[in-house]
Formats: sequence, structure tokens, C-alpha cells
Amino acid sequence: MVMLLRMLRFTLIATFLILGCQSDKAKAATQEAERKQAARCIVVFGIDDTGSYELWEQAKNIACRIVDQLQPGDILNCRRITDSSYLDTCLILRLGLPLIEEPGNNNPFDRRAKKVTRHQESGINALKREACNRLSGLRSINSKRTDIYGFVAAAGDRFALASKEYKRILILASDLEDNVGYQPQLNLAGTQVAVLGFQSSKDPVKTQRVKQSWTKRLTEAGATRIVFLPLEEKFNLDQFKGD
Repeated sequence: MVMLLRMLRFTLIATFLILGCQSDKAKAATQEAERKQAARCIVVFGIDDTGSYELWEQAKNIACRIVDQLQPGDILNCRRITDSSYLDTCLILRLGLPLIEEPGNNNPFDRRAKKVTRHQESGINALKREACNRLSGLRSINSKRTDIYGFVAAAGDRFALASKEYKRILILASDLEDNVGYQPQLNLAGTQVAVLGFQSSKDPVKTQRVKQSWTKRLTEAGATRIVFLPLEEKFNLDQFKGD
């Protein structure tokens, strides 16, 4: 009898522990989903499609990696940087990912709710694959001149259309060698900027000047953070927008 009571007590304790762990996991999963959906962002990505930039194919791969890192609710506006980067024809694609509707009962054992969530995630993954396929098949027009200012101005227009809760992230894959000379007003208030696949000059002094010059211009336009990453450095979008 004593042995039976001990076994029963052990079984009850084990059951409570298991249920507690499952409850904690469900709570953590819910919190993680809420965190991701709360930290929505709009990303404007510019791919330098000019003769001075030699990393066109690599830049497309970088864009695909950004697509893969997008979360539900995020928006991507991908554009070419050409000699007339402000034109609407520079748009490559606009990708807006829908939010995932979380089940209202928070029951981790609800199979129907899990199925609905998987269906939504599958739809989002399909949108990402379609975007990456379009980017992979994109052909260069190899513009002879480079209009960085026009691209930044166009990005500012897109940021201005987004709701206030969106984090604004501007990404360029470029050498930043503007030789068109447009001087529009730039509005990057609250925007974080990343220059990925940054193509340095053979002259290190010139490269340093380009970085310093654009850091100054983008900061004056309202950018809160500016980073330059060479081709071999990986970029974590979720970490960047979470900082």
C-alpha cells in the first residue's frame, strides 16, 4: 500500500512537471510570435545596376537573403540604382508579408489551430520563394551613370507612406559612387541604414572619404544608424531591426 501511494505521488508530480513545461513552452512561443509581429519593418533595398559596381550577381543573392529573413507583417521594396533612380520604373518588386493570425484559445494541443498556422506559414514561404525567383532571374541593364541621391529620395517617399509602428531600414548594395549630382531633399527620420556588399575602391583613402561623406549626408537626413559591410560579412535583419 505504501509503495502504491509513493508511485501515485510520483506520477502526480511528474504530470504536473510535464504540464508546467508544456505551459511554459506555449507561453514562450506566444510571446515570441507577439514579439516578431510587434517588431514589423519596412525595408527599401537598392541594388546598384551601374557599370562601376561589379557585384551585381552577389547583390541579388544578398537581396534573397534579406527576403528569407523577413517576418510576417514586414514590407520589402526592392529597386534598381540607375542613372535615374527616382523613377517608378526602377521598382523591381514590392513584397508585403501578411501577419499570422494566432489562435485565440492559446491551446498548444489544438490541432486545427496548428494546421491553420502551418497553412499561413506555407503561404508566406511561397511568397518568399516567388520573390527570390524573380530576383535570381533579374538581368542587369548596366546603366552608365549612378544616381544614389534619387534612390535615397525614393526610399524616403516609401518610408513616409508606412505606418509609424514600422521600423524603417534602408539597405544599399553599392559602391556609393554618385556621378549624376541630383541634390533632392532627403528625409530619413528614424531610419537605420546598412550598406551591404560595399565595393571599396583600390584607393583606401578614397574609400574612407566615401564612407565619411555618406555617413554625414545620411545622418543629416535623419538616419539614426549607418553601417558598412563588405561582401563576406553576413547581415542579420532581425537583430538589426531589434536594436
